[in-house]
Amino acid sequence: MMFFLLMSCVFLCIWLASYLLFLCSAKQRSKIAANKHQQSIQFRIISYVKLSRMIALFLIILALVILCDQFEISIGIVSLWVFMTPIFFIFILWFNDLKNKTKHAKGRLK
Repeated sequence: MMFFLLMSCVFLCIWLASYLLFLCSAKQRSKIAANKHQQSIQFRIISYVKLSRMIALFLIILALVILCDQFEISIGIVSLWVFMTPIFFIFILWFNDLKNKTKHAKGRLK
C-alpha cells in the first residue's frame, strides 16, 4: 500500500511540475496575458515566472528523492525519466492542436 502511495505522489509531483513549466513557456504566457483575465490562477503563475520554475524544479527533485529512496540512486534516476516520458507525451497530445490543416487552393491565371 505504501508503494502505491509513493508512486502516486511521484506522478503528482511530475504532473504539477510539467504543468507549471508549460504555463511558464513564452508562447503560453503570451496567450494568458492576452486574455486579460487577471483573477485566474494561470495569470498569477505567469506573474512569478522564476518562482514557478523553482517550484517545478523542487517538485522534480522531490520526485527524484522519493524514487531514489524507494529504489537505489541509479534505478531512481532512470525510473524518473521513464515516468516523465508518458506524462510529457500526454501533455503534448493534450495541448497541441492535432487536426488536419486545410490547404487553400490558389487560383491561377492563364
